[in-house]
Amino acid sequence: ADGKVQTLSGTGEATVADIALLDERGERCEVLDVGSPATLQVKVLINHSIPRLVLGYMIKDRLGQVMYGTNTHIKSLPIGDAKSGEFITYKFAFPLNLGPGSYSVATALVSTDTHLTNNYEWRDLALLFTVTSYGTIVLVHDGSPSTIRLGGEMSNAAIDAINVRAAGAVPTNV
Repeated sequence: ADGKVQTLSGTGEATVADIALLDERGERCEVLDVGSPATLQVKVLINHSIPRLVLGYMIKDRLGQVMYGTNTHIKSLPIGDAKSGEFITYKFAFPLNLGPGSYSVATALVSTDTHLTNNYEWRDLALLFTVTSYGTIVLVHDGSPSTIRLGGEMSNAAIDAINVRAAGAVPTNV
C-alpha cells in the first residue's frame, strides 16, 4: 500500500458512480504526457431527487497541494431538478499542462459554490494518474527519419529495441 487514505463523506443524495481520465481517442488511461489533450469524465448517480447539483473537482500533486480546481457553479453549468435514479455524465476537456509526476483528483457534489451547504459527496483520491515527459522522439537511420510517439511506462525491452534500431541494427527478440 502507498499509505494514502481515501476520504469519503456527505449525505449520499448524489454519488460518483465512475470517474476516468480519457486520452485524445476517448480511451481510459492512467498515464499521459505533459500537455496531452485529456478529458476528465465523471458519472454521477442521483440517489435522491435534489433541486440543484454542482460538481467540483481539484487536481492535486503527490503532496496533496491543489494544482487546479473548478466547479460547475463557477462555470455557470449547475444541474437543476436532478431526479432519483438519474445518471449525469460530466466531461471536462483540457490540455494536461502539469509537470511530470503523480496526481490525484478530488470530487465534490454539492448544491452551491461551496461544500459547506448540502454536501452530497466529497471524495479525495477519486482518481490517480501519472504525467510523463516521454513525448515524441525522432530517430534517423540511413537518412530517413522515423517518428515514434512514446507514452506511458516503457519496459526495458522496448527501450533496448529503440536503442538497437537507432544504432542501425535489427532487434531479434522484440
